[in-house]
This record gives sequence, C-alpha cells and structure tokens, in this order.
Amino acid sequence: RSPMEHVLFLSASQTLAKEFKNRGLDFDLDVTLLPPGMTVPDQPGIYATTYDTLRLREGMENHDWDFVIADEIAGARRWFESKRGAKMKILGGNAKKVLYMSATPYHTALEVGHMDALGLWESQGFDQWAKQFGVTKDIQGNYFGGNAPKKLVKLRQQLIERGQFIEQQKDLTNYKPNFLMVPLSAEQKTGLRNGIEGFELAQDYWV
Repeated sequence: RSPMEHVLFLSASQTLAKEFKNRGLDFDLDVTLLPPGMTVPDQPGIYATTYDTLRLREGMENHDWDFVIADEIAGARRWFESKRGAKMKILGGNAKKVLYMSATPYHTALEVGHMDALGLWESQGFDQWAKQFGVTKDIQGNYFGGNAPKKLVKLRQQLIERGQFIEQQKDLTNYKPNFLMVPLSAEQKTGLRNGIEGFELAQDYWV
C-alpha cells in the first residue's frame, strides 16, 4: 500500500476532531470522522477520532497505521496505570510514523514511556533505559521516580539535535496583561506564600 494510506488523528474531544476535519479543507485534505463501530478503516484516507474512542474500541492500537497525529498527548503520560495511555503506547509502537503534540509533553522520564516511536529504548527496553533517570519498579510492577531535571534537559536537547523535538514559540506581541486586585482571605494568602516558596525551592533544585 501507499506510504500514507491510513492516517489517524487523535484528539481529546469530538469538537477538536471536527475542527481538524474542517481545517483540513484549507489544505484540500479530505478528513473523515472515524465511523461508529469502526476499528480499522476499510478504505485509504485520513481519519479523526478521540482518545476515548481508542480506549473503548479494541484493536485500533494493533493496526500498523502509516501516520498517527497524537494531539494533546500529555493525556497519555500515565501509560503505566491508565488504559488510554497503555493503548496509546501500543498504537505508537505499531505505527510507522507518529507526531506527538503537547504544550506539556513530560515532567519526568517515566512520562516519556508511552512514546515508543521515538526509538530511545528500542535496543534495551524502557525499564533499562529509564534507570539512568532514576526510574525504578517494585515487585508488584509499579513504577517510581524519574524526576532528574538536569538529565531531562539534556534529553530534550538530544531530541532537538535528532530532529525529534520541535518547539513552536507563541508570539505575544501586542498582547497586554490586565491585573485585578481583590481582597484575599487568610487561607488564600497562605496558599500564595506556599506557592512562592515552592517556586523558590524548584529554582534552587534546577539551577
């Protein structure tokens, strides 16, 4: 079959899937919302659906999709304890190409674990690869750790150099901030102080 015969767009909601379909018209792309009950398309094309559909329809993840566009992929970060994330991990591993899109792709090395398509642990498996970031696994199979800020920064740079991580800067020119001052309760003041202390601790940890 052709290199892009079966393309799948995944989003967090039907509204976003429909928006993707409509935007496709701007580029002369005919996008079809994945019909109810369909797991694998019987015709070539670009199909759009949601992560909930992936979670509920058995077998979608096993198809060797030619190209998967995974929008708001942060929803799969808990792949080790959620069905949606686990199925996304399988789907990404079976697909020929995957585009992961997110404003917050990962905070720990453990949260990268569903991105099999990156090929980072292809030769040794995720568990062995993740040990360098402090990821461990207990006898029950539960994962822990992975919060290694300096190593994660290095990982990000390596992905950029490999052409696998692209950052899109948002132009805030002509945006004007507006502030509104309101009386704060004692509880709110305590919460703000705790937040400030948390940021200061994070700064000390990262810098």
